[in-house]
Amino acid sequence: MWPRYGFCNFLPTAILFLTCTGWWRLSNIFCDPQAVDFD
Repeated sequence: MWPRYGFCNFLPTAILFLTCTGWWRLSNIFCDPQAVDFD
């Protein structure tokens, strides 16, 4: 768990990270599995 004072700073960063990487990678998995590299 993250410190309570840092959670509000962590949450937007996590959302941006998941939005920019996670969903993009998920869309690539469904659209073009060969284009995704899971290193």
